[in-house]
Amino acid sequence: MFAKKGSVILTHTARRKLKPSDLLEFCWVSDPQLSPCGRKVAFVSTYIEDNKYRSAIWLVPSKGGIATRLTNGPKQDKSPRWSPDGKKIAFVSDRSGSNQIWVIDVEGGEAQQVTRMKSGVQDISWSPDGTKFAFVYKWSPEDDKEVPQAEKSDVRVIDRIKFKADGKGFWDGKYSHVYIADAVTGESRRITAGEFDHISPAWAACSSRIAVVANRTEEADYTDVTDIWLFDLASSSPTKLTHSVGPCSAPCFSPDGKRIAFFGHDNAFGGATLSSVWVVDVAGGKPQRLTPPLTLGAAAGSDMKYGDNPHRPLFSECGSEIVFIGSERGTSNVFSVSLENGNLKKVTQGEHSVYGLSRARGVLAVARADHLCPGDIYSYDVSTDEWVRLTHANDALLSGVHLSVPEKIIYKGELDWDIEGWLMPPVGKKAGVRYPMVLEIHGGPHSAYGAAFYFEFQLLAAAGYAVLFTNPRGSDSYGQQFVAATRHDWGGADYRDIMAGVDHVLQLDWLDSARLGVTGGSYGGYMTNWIIGQTQRFSAAVSCRSTCNRYSQFGNSDIGYKNGEYEFPGPPWESADFYMKHSPISYVANVTTPLLLVHSENDYRCPVSQAEEFFVALKYLRRCVQLVRFPQEGHELSRSGRPDHRLERLERMLGWFKQYIPTNDQEYEA
Repeated sequence: MFAKKGSVILTHTARRKLKPSDLLEFCWVSDPQLSPCGRKVAFVSTYIEDNKYRSAIWLVPSKGGIATRLTNGPKQDKSPRWSPDGKKIAFVSDRSGSNQIWVIDVEGGEAQQVTRMKSGVQDISWSPDGTKFAFVYKWSPEDDKEVPQAEKSDVRVIDRIKFKADGKGFWDGKYSHVYIADAVTGESRRITAGEFDHISPAWAACSSRIAVVANRTEEADYTDVTDIWLFDLASSSPTKLTHSVGPCSAPCFSPDGKRIAFFGHDNAFGGATLSSVWVVDVAGGKPQRLTPPLTLGAAAGSDMKYGDNPHRPLFSECGSEIVFIGSERGTSNVFSVSLENGNLKKVTQGEHSVYGLSRARGVLAVARADHLCPGDIYSYDVSTDEWVRLTHANDALLSGVHLSVPEKIIYKGELDWDIEGWLMPPVGKKAGVRYPMVLEIHGGPHSAYGAAFYFEFQLLAAAGYAVLFTNPRGSDSYGQQFVAATRHDWGGADYRDIMAGVDHVLQLDWLDSARLGVTGGSYGGYMTNWIIGQTQRFSAAVSCRSTCNRYSQFGNSDIGYKNGEYEFPGPPWESADFYMKHSPISYVANVTTPLLLVHSENDYRCPVSQAEEFFVALKYLRRCVQLVRFPQEGHELSRSGRPDHRLERLERMLGWFKQYIPTNDQEYEA
């Protein structure tokens, strides 16, 4: 079995309530990779140590057994990739200062550094003949020039609309390009060119061709359209295989090298368009769509996922079918589609969230989570329908604490649509006692809640609150009509769907309608701001990484200028009244609910200026409001921010709700 830092799993006879500091004791498993023979699984385990995230590569037999730690770098080892002969594993590590490719023998020993690029590499893959690596590296023309540091200016000159990105900062003049490196010497060369990003390299079986994803046009910053390009290593001459109708991603070659599978859509509903699995012949021709529009990947969000989980369509060994992760109604499972007849089937079943996948010789390795487990590594035998749990990453902690079990609800929303949600009772719920409730609202709006572990929700339940979370229209995993239904209607039917869920559960006699709280992040923060401007039903609110002014957000967000492509009717200067009508700042005078605004100072998705606008307006009106700013954090604070910042955020949230919505639990101290 596997537990954090190799510790022994304990059996707890006495359970206690979850507390904020427990966050620091969890570990997260990710990126399961089956060996070519299908007998072993490599995966990444990430944990917190000295207020930093550390990670290592582990190995475990695919039929079950003892997991062993393979790497022992001082920082982060990730992205394990098996050599074609199964004797070695390549991985990315920052142990030498920046992310580079390292190789280690599966039987153990010292890892050897392969690449020595100036800065970090990513998205590595081993060529089928085992002689080369492909990887992505940020390059600019300046890399080929030696400019003394003293002569470099610190002034930013901006001439492109895509000049910043959340989690990455301001554009540094570099573009993502695909390189290949000799697997022994590390000698590297760039195979893509131009002032365009090239990502997601995939090898053909011959090891002489690579498929990549790129938009090689001057309009790349203004659209989400990308294509699959084929590069011949002998000439680096690119051939475009798709037809620039929408985003293409995650290419994967068939075993015979004649076809490439990929994910994509035609942009029929803008950013709310569901994707399909496609194939295209390498020799050329029209791409063929194999599946209907689906929610691909793991839709259910969580604040307890850490680490990369690359998702691509995967061919079977004979090339007759493709497997991939798909989501429906808040769950994620493995699906397959036949290339011969297009038959789509659900390979795995269950109320869980599969968030990582690899396959070899009829065996699947998956990372899987559910409402009560942040995630573990499993193997699944396709022929026998047998699951084997390979890790028990957090059993030592979770066996000693009380958790709240979410109860699924279905209620009628706007226009009698069925809306799905979950209600978590407070830990230790007693008969005859009425409890306060906190409404949680997810981001997106095109994301979803579902079968995934939420530490924040469990913490609120441990503190004596019921927790309601729902998937109103606009949420993913409920079909194309449902996900696209927020078009030109933010704060409309979506708001009424959410409030209908509140009304639905308040019919229960153990909930106290006079003690309600509301919180959410990103779109959920927008909706929190919106709700308290529309109703005074809530006694306290916590708005995280929110927006309040959709007009100004168009220009100060890294992706705001794309709002008018589908969600909103064109740019704000063409529809100023509409933008302001759907902006919470327009209703700020109605707000009487005590509000805590939580924001990151380096959030480029929902910039801190949005929280400042709302805060200043409320302060001007002499309302109860507090703004908490987290320095050097971005949009992902609650999920992957600095551990002590994540902890303080949770403590402040609990403190705010405790102050304005007292609970019945006098034993719990935030």
